[in-house]
Amino acid sequence: MGATEPVNVYEAKTQLSKLIDRAMAGEDVVISRSGRPMVRLVPVPAGPARRTPGSARGQIRMSADFDELPAAVKLLLDTHALLWWLADDSRLDQSAADAIAGAEFVAVSAASAWEIGIKQAIGKLSGPKDLAAEFVTNGFTELPVTVAHALAAGALPPHHSDPFDRMLVAQSRLEGLTLVTRDDRLAGYGVAHLRA
Repeated sequence: MGATEPVNVYEAKTQLSKLIDRAMAGEDVVISRSGRPMVRLVPVPAGPARRTPGSARGQIRMSADFDELPAAVKLLLDTHALLWWLADDSRLDQSAADAIAGAEFVAVSAASAWEIGIKQAIGKLSGPKDLAAEFVTNGFTELPVTVAHALAAGALPPHHSDPFDRMLVAQSRLEGLTLVTRDDRLAGYGVAHLRA
């Protein structure tokens, strides 16, 4: 069906059900106010049919290590590396920026979010305004702090006294992640690392 004359708001209020039926039948229904077209009634597309699994049954074989990615593409960002990335700061080495941009998996620890919150509260850092939204925007995975992480951080040798960095070392070790950091003292813990 083609376009019809616009329907005024009063008529739309009193005949909404009929107007919906006309729109569902394919008619172009336009509602006007004071003779000026304002809105168009458009049918909502039907949702997909109910999905059923198994369309490729018998065709797929997955190796036992399917979910394992090479260490080079599984990254954990130190707090300063995260902030430099978010700010597009030139202090972030280009090789680290390229690795972050191309990695299939980039994690950010809850410990880094905690450190950022503390530094914002004491006036040593401004921004980012919505850190959680920045994680989504950049495709970063939030890495929670677990009891196993905490115990491993506490058991580390005292090469470094910063509790946030010790947590990142423990998480890097336990989760098999390459730590992106500028802190050369963390290399003393024997973790895979990439200079930020």
